[in-house]
Parts: sequence; structure tokens; C-alpha cells
Amino acid sequence: MLCRTLRDVMCQEAHLKYVRFNLQHISNCFTRAIGILVCTSAKECVRSLLPHMEEKFILERKSSQKTLTIYLEHVVERQKEMITRRLGQLCGLQLTRGQVSLILAVPSSHNLMSFFGSDYADFVSKITHSPTCVSTQVRLCMAVPSQVERYCLSDRIQDAWQAAKKLVAERTADLSSQFVDVHFWIVGALLGARSGEASEALRLIEKSRLVMESVSAYTLVSRVGRSQLPHYPFYVLGLVRTLQFEGLVRCFLKDFTGAEKCGEAALVAIGNFDRKEITQAVVVKEELMVLFVEIGANCTQQTDLVRIDNIWETERDKRRYSLRSSRINELFGSLFFQKGMYPHASIRLTDCLGSMEKIFGEQSAPVAEILNKLSFVYYNWNVKSFGLLCSCLLHRAEDTTIAVYGRYSPTHLGVVENIIVLFIERELYTVASRRLHQIKKLPPRYALRIPKDHPTLIHLPELERKLKQRYKNRAATIIQRVWKEYALSLLLKGAREHSALLIQKVGRGFTVRKAFNASLHGIGNIDTIERKQLMYIFLSASKPLLTSSTMFNQMERDWNGDFQHVRLFGMWMGSEEGNRTVQRLHNLEQAFRKRAEECVTLYEQGRLETVRVPGCENSFLCGNIVFTKVARQAYISTIQNDIFRHIRQELLNTVTAPLSVMVDSEKLSYVAEALLPLRRQPEFILTSDGRQGPQCNQNSLELINEMLRTLQRPFPRHVIQGVEIIRGAENLCYVTNGLGLVLDPAVGKYDGPPIAELPHSFFFSSIQLCINDKPKLAVEQLEKYVLSLTSRSLIMIYETLLLYIRLACSFEKGAEYKLFFQSLEEVEGVNLILPAILGSYHVACAAINAEEYKDALLYLNNVFSLLKKTRLHAYFASFITLECSRRLQQVSLISDKRIDAGVIEMIHGALSHGQPSPLLFATFERFIRYHKQFEEYASAEYLSELRYTRAKCQSPEYMDYVIEELTKASENQNAKEINERHKESKLYLSTCIHLIKVHRDNSKELGLLLTRFGTLLTAMNDLPDARKSLTHAYNILSVEAPFGPEMQIWKKHYRTLKIRIKERAVEIIRRAVRRWKEKKMLEAEMKEKSRGVQCDATGSTSTAPGSVDCSGIYRASLHCRRRNGRLVSTSQKATPYAQ
Repeated sequence: MLCRTLRDVMCQEAHLKYVRFNLQHISNCFTRAIGILVCTSAKECVRSLLPHMEEKFILERKSSQKTLTIYLEHVVERQKEMITRRLGQLCGLQLTRGQVSLILAVPSSHNLMSFFGSDYADFVSKITHSPTCVSTQVRLCMAVPSQVERYCLSDRIQDAWQAAKKLVAERTADLSSQFVDVHFWIVGALLGARSGEASEALRLIEKSRLVMESVSAYTLVSRVGRSQLPHYPFYVLGLVRTLQFEGLVRCFLKDFTGAEKCGEAALVAIGNFDRKEITQAVVVKEELMVLFVEIGANCTQQTDLVRIDNIWETERDKRRYSLRSSRINELFGSLFFQKGMYPHASIRLTDCLGSMEKIFGEQSAPVAEILNKLSFVYYNWNVKSFGLLCSCLLHRAEDTTIAVYGRYSPTHLGVVENIIVLFIERELYTVASRRLHQIKKLPPRYALRIPKDHPTLIHLPELERKLKQRYKNRAATIIQRVWKEYALSLLLKGAREHSALLIQKVGRGFTVRKAFNASLHGIGNIDTIERKQLMYIFLSASKPLLTSSTMFNQMERDWNGDFQHVRLFGMWMGSEEGNRTVQRLHNLEQAFRKRAEECVTLYEQGRLETVRVPGCENSFLCGNIVFTKVARQAYISTIQNDIFRHIRQELLNTVTAPLSVMVDSEKLSYVAEALLPLRRQPEFILTSDGRQGPQCNQNSLELINEMLRTLQRPFPRHVIQGVEIIRGAENLCYVTNGLGLVLDPAVGKYDGPPIAELPHSFFFSSIQLCINDKPKLAVEQLEKYVLSLTSRSLIMIYETLLLYIRLACSFEKGAEYKLFFQSLEEVEGVNLILPAILGSYHVACAAINAEEYKDALLYLNNVFSLLKKTRLHAYFASFITLECSRRLQQVSLISDKRIDAGVIEMIHGALSHGQPSPLLFATFERFIRYHKQFEEYASAEYLSELRYTRAKCQSPEYMDYVIEELTKASENQNAKEINERHKESKLYLSTCIHLIKVHRDNSKELGLLLTRFGTLLTAMNDLPDARKSLTHAYNILSVEAPFGPEMQIWKKHYRTLKIRIKERAVEIIRRAVRRWKEKKMLEAEMKEKSRGVQCDATGSTSTAPGSVDCSGIYRASLHCRRRNGRLVSTSQKATPYAQ
């Protein structure tokens, strides 16, 4: 029994029937079947096989089944080898050491399947297709039945009916085997009914019933050798089976009333069983219920279906759990669900769920399937009333599915989809959205095993649309409520902070008052009060700047970024470049002061919209500038401003200070400071109370000690109070509190020289000598200073500066070239990435000036390799990438070499996420031209769309500032050659035109820019494009300012263009005439020479010795070649040869 059940389970699970498989596949299936015996306990093995065993064999009562189960467990535990051997025999397999070595064909009645050996399969196929080649008995008993079976499996019902009809006719000729032929008659009746042969089908089924009613019945009792006649005179099981199939035949013929009568007659026949001796009545009733299910599926009235369900409820054994009874309950539940009878469907599926749990256990796949169906019934019944019950059922089904199939398996996704739909109907939109997001963002290890055509993935867009449609109004309400709560919390927080500040003020006032009273009585000292107040100022001087830097507005100008861009990347090798860089820094400081004065004036007039800085009641924020009110010409604030100005004067230094200025009014002074590019969590190097931050390392300490030594400020025990240094997002070190550099908290007064006259670092002194055209003196002083240093990082930084100055003076590939590259690698090795980037950039600029483009490309590629290694902010530090990309694009166009794809990707990332500065939009134009030059039109189109998107996201006022800066840059070009200046001006003006079209298309400003662009193109001798630009400008100005000064300017430049066009036309005509005259003169000269040669000839057709063949010279003289874009005649070169 065990082996036969195990064989059937193996064949069902592996789908082996009717298919031929190879030896390896059969061996794997057999190994998995044996694994049930070996890898599980005997009790678990028998429990899993018992449901299938009950269907295959007729077992005894429950009391006897318990004894049988114990015996089966004993057999499985003790006789595993015998079971394995017997299973191999039943399957027709030859085993060698537990593995399948050969597929045999054993002539047995229990292994007639096609996977038992190729010879046997070929034999069955042969007798099926050619039944005449075997004997009559083999053909009628095996070949034709196999042929009928194959026709049925191939859905060839007509062919199967014809074969069955012949088989029935031939076998009916022998009247002695009527009882054996009943099976063939029943099969023939079913096939006849499906083929539409109603009369023939009814005749065969009636014939079968008459035979069964005439067969005597008997039964064997437990006592061997004795028989007992039953109390009924016919073969009950055969008659029941015949009535059941007669009912199925009548169902095929749409005679459901007759089919129901057949079923009732079969139930009456089953009642003749002796239940004390034979226990198979329940099994037969369960098989008979298939007929009633078929009748119920075709019922038109709900009452008929309820009546059939009552028959099943009356006849079934509720104490017996079997797969067939569970399946019948499931079928009745499905029928009730299709008819909309949800109460009856829930009862049937609940019964099915209970029996499945008893058979397979609570954590099994069939239980999960029934849970899913039952929840769907309740969902369609009334989701409002049974929504919670549906959720419980689906969550239990989900847990079961995860336990059986794994998380995010294809089956699990189907359950999750049902859960999402249920949550949407229950209006649990937030939970539904969370589950939907989990499915959309599956981890890769789960997503790889999910097919792309999975129904859940196909339904995702529809579910998302449905969720958005229903969740929209509620989501808006939730957001409004949360926003109100957040705004209220902000108000409460501001009120609490304000109250806390007032309490602190009052407390400090009471403390001062108490100290004064004590001083009057000779107990206290006023100096103590002053020291405490001074210490408080020392520790909190940078609070407004650090707090407001977290409120950076990306729609406003970044003053600090513009200043650091010029300070780090400005050229200083030579008086011309150095003075230009210093002047640009001075202009930025003046523009910052002017903006700060405007804000203060508007603030005092009450016409400025400001943002309050949390925790700083005397500070406000406007345009990325934080203003702090102090007493007029406050001593401490003045010193702080002066020390900041002193520190930020140093070019190329990684330690700097924020851009700041003091603005005086009638009553107060305002300290204006540009916001710093800080990360979400500020990275402190030093704090004002003397502690070292987590970002403080040996390199940072050495740089700080160098700055302190320069200022001649000793700090014992490495405790520095009143000095705060923080690392910015672009890896620069910002001194946000410099009071401790020049002031002592114990004294509180500065008695040294003016801060502007304090010494600078040797780094700045060397750069200043280079600006004053004294690089040799700078080299000599640097050599001496490097020899006196002991700090490794400082030695490498100053060595890099020394070698750069040597290279910049005369760019030669000598020892300095190799030493400089080694020095950069050493600087990079001690994690000084930003100095290495700046060094590589400036050497690349020196190589460009020396026209060593190959070396420049090498150093610029080194810059981008360093940028990949360091951690720079994508927004605040984008100017570093953009400035280096500007030089790289220039070198690549000159040397006609493509930029590496990885570098292009980095540049595109900086353009996508970088700060929207004038440099960014100019870089857009540069790389659009780069991609067009190398015929990468898709990338150029992408950058054009990205530029429009980035410009559209900014405010029109900010874009006006960007356009103004680019216009100034087009006027202040510093290239030596006029062609380079014109190209740069064209680039900047073209960028301005593209940007102004975003917010101010067809405006007067656009007309002015087009006029300037046309004038520039006229100077570049590009007259067709100049004419287009000026025509476009006229179309705009004639509408916006027809009588304004802009139109007068346009007329002036258009007259210039007309003059240049006339001059060009005259020049072209003169050139053509001159070429025509030269051609005519040369033709005349050639004719004279050829006539003279013919006179000297002797009359022969050949050319005389010493003479010249003028025909080739004449053709060469008429040849023209193109030079510098114009046709130039070569007649002047051919004339000497002709002479």
C-alpha cells in the first residue's frame, strides 16, 4: 500500500504520465520520492501519505485506521530498504546502490505508462497506430483502448468515439463477456454523448444498467474459506457506478432532470449496503456527488442548488475527513459564489477549510488557497461588514504562503494584491499605499524570480490609479491637518524659544545686578562679570551663522560659492593674471557690501521680507545672508570681521573664512555674513570651547597650528578657546569663530598691531611674490622654508607649491615635471585630496598656456580621478567639477580627442544636481557644442532639455542675475588672441539668449541680447548668422520698443552690417574679375607660345628635342585649389614653368 501510494504521488507531482523523460529526470523524481522516507520522520511520512491512501484503498473504521497507522509507521521505520526496492519494481526501474541505473519494461498491470523504457514506449506507440500488426486480443484489450485514451487526451472526441464504437461492436460479439465489457460500454456512452450521438449513448448506458442489475452479489467476511450471501440480489457497486455515469451522460445531453433521478436512484441503491460489514458506502457517495455537482452547476434556480446541497449535507459523513469531501465542499462553495449565494458559499468553504486543516495541517498550500477563496466570498458579500474578517483571513493566508513558498514568491504576490484591494475598499489607504510601494520596489533577490507577465505586476498600474483616485481628497485633508499641526508646533517652539531667551536675559540681568550689589558692599568684583560675559560671547559668536546655514535657499545667490570659486581657481602666476584675480575678489566683496547695505536700508524702512533665525532673536535671514544686530561699532564684532577679512585674503589655501561685512546705521550696526555650505550634520574640526571635533585629524591640526604660528599666538596644552573651525561640504575648512586667534578670554582686549597688518602665511607670501613677477625669489624663500619644516603634510603642500612655481615659470619636462607628479601622489596618499585637485588643475592651466595639450589632458584626467575618490557635495561643490570640465572641454576641442565616458557621466551629474550658477549654464553651452562636434546628437539634445528644465525651476529674478553675470563675462574676456575672445563672447551671449527665452521670451531684453550677438557675429565676419540675429532682434524691438533707444542702437549696428555685406560683395566680385583676367591673359600667352613652337617644328607630329609640351602646363595653369575657405588660382605658380 505504501509503495503504490508513493508511486502515484510521485507520478502526479512530476507529471510523468503520457510523457517520455530521460533517465536523469526519472532518477531525480525517484530520489525526491525516497527522500520522503529518509528525510522525514515515520509519523510525518505516514501522515502526509494517508489522505492519498484513503482515496486509493478502502480502509476500515476509524478505530481500525488508528491501528493501521501505527503499523504503517512501524513499517516505514524498519523496512525502508524493502520499500525502496519494491517502489523500483512497481515503477519498472533498475536500482544500483539506491540510484536509478536503467528503465525497464516489466509486463505488469500496474505500470502501463509511457515513461518506463524507450522499447516499451515504442511498442505501445506502434500497436496504437498500427493495431493490425498484433493479435485480436492484444488489439481489443490494449491497443484500441490506448488509442481511445490518446484521442481523448488530444481533445479529438470524434475520433475517440469512432474508435470506441468499433471496439464496443467487436467486443459485444462475444456474449459471454458482457460483465467485462460494461466498462467499455460506459466509456462509449460518455464519448457518444460528447459527440452528440444521444440515442446511441442512451442505448449503451441502458445496456450497461441491465447487465449490472442481473449480476449476483456476494461479499467475503473475515473468516477465510466461508462466504455470506448479502441481503440484496444484485451487484450494488456496479449498479451505482452505472447510474452515476448514466447521470453524467444525461448531463451531456442537457437532460438534468433525468440525471438527478439517476443520482437519487444511485443513493437508494447505496442504502442497500450492510454498514456493519462494508464501510465503503461513504466513499461511493462522495464519488457520486460529482454527478450532483455537475447538475448544480447547470441549475437555473437557487432553490434547486440549495436542495442539492442539502442532499450532500445529509449523505456526507461529517466525522470523516478526506480530500474528496473537501473538494466537494469547495466545488459547492464555488457554485454558491457564482450564483451570488454568499451565506451558503461561506458555510461550504468553512467546512472545506476545517477538513483541509485536519488533512494537511494549518501551514499548508491548500489551506492558504481556501483562505484566499473564503476571504473573497466575504469581500463580495459585504466588505463594510466583513472587512475585518477578510483582513484576518488574508493575513493568515499570507503567513501560510510565506511559510510554504517563501516571501515575495509568485503565489505570495497574488495574496498581497488581494490585501491591497481589500485595504482600498476598507479605506485604509495609507497601509494600502505602503504595501503597493513594497511590491513596486522589490529587492533584486526577489524580483529576479518573478515573471514579468505575473498578473499582480500587470495590475499594479490599475491599482495605483484606483488608489490615487480614492486617496486624493483624504490625502489632501491629512496633509493640511499635519501641516497645521506642524505650523502650530513651530509657533509653540518659537514662543518657547523666545520665552527661554527672555528668561536667560532676565537671569543674566539678575546675576549682574546681584554682582553689582555685592561689589557695592565690597564683596564681589566687576571684572568677574565682564569675563563671564566675554566668555559667553566667545562661545556663541558663530551661533547665528551656523544656525542659518542650515536654512540655505537654493533660489538665491550663493555669495560664498562665488567667492571661493575665484579664490581657489583664479590665476595668479604673473602680475596681469594675479591682479585680475585680486580685482575680481575685491569686486565680489564690494557687491556683497552693496547688497548688505540695501537689505539693511529696506529692513529699517520695514520693506524687507526676512526669515527669523531660530534661537537668535537679534538675527534675521535674507537672500542667503544672515544679519545680526549689534551695538554700534561693537568692539568684538569689529575684531571678528577684521580677522575674517585677513584670513580669506589667502589664495589657494584650504583654510578660509566666510564672506562678512559690517554695516552701520544711525542706531545699530549689522554684521552681515554669507551662508556657508554645510552638510545636514555640521562636521566640526574645533569647537569654541576648546574641544576637538570628530573631523579633526593630524593634517587639520598641523594646518591650524601653522595658522596660529603665523599670527604669533601661542596656545599651551593644545586647548584653544574662542576658535571654531568647521568643514564645509566642498572640503574647505571655514573659521566660523576667530576671536580666540587674537583675543584672550581672560583679558578681552586686543593690544597688538592692527589686524590688517598681521603677518600672513608663507603660502600667501609666496603667491604674492609671483603676483609681483618675482617667482625666482619665491622659489628661493620656499626652498629655505621647506627645509625648516618638520610636519609631513606641510612639507608636501609647500613642496607642491614650489614645484608648481618652477613648472609655471618654464614648462619643461625635466626633473621638476616628474617630481611634481610624485608630490601630487604623496599629497593624495595622506588624504589631502583637495590640495591635490587644485595642484593638478593649476599645472594643467600652465600646460595649456605653454600649448602642451597632451600633458594638460593628463593632469585634468587626474583631477577627475581624484574627484571620484573624495566625498564632495553634489550641489555646493559642483563649481569644482564644472571649472575643471571647462578646461577639459577646451583641451579636448583643441586636440580633437574625446573625453572619457566616465568623466562625461560625472560632468552630466554635476550639471543635473549642481548649483545653478552662471558657470553651470555656461558649461551647458560648452558641452552641447562638444557633443555636436563629435556627432553625439542624443547627448546634446539631452543637455538642451536639462538646461531648459533647470532654468525653468529658478525664479525670473535669479535668472536675471545669471544673465547679467554672463553678459559681463562676455565683455571681460582676457584671452590674448582676438579670435579666442570672440569665441568666448559668442558662447556667453548664446547662453544668455537661451536662458532669457525661458522666462522672458519676446521681451525687450531678448532684443538687446540678439542685437549684441549680431554685432559680435559681424565682427567675426559671420555675416549670414549676423543678419539672422539682427532680423530676429528687429522683429522683437519693433513691437516692444519701436521708438526707444534700443531701436536706435539696432539701426546703428544694422547699418554696420549692411556696409560689411557690401564690402564683402565688392571683394568677391573683384576677386572673380581678377581671376577671370588672369585666366584670359594666361590663355593668350599659351596660344603665342604654342604657335612659336609649331613654327620651329620640322613638320613631324612629334615634339622636337628640347621643346616644351605646353598642353600639360596649360591644363595645370587652369587648376584651382581651395585655401582658407576661398578659391585661389595657381596660374602664378604655373607661369615660370610655362616661360
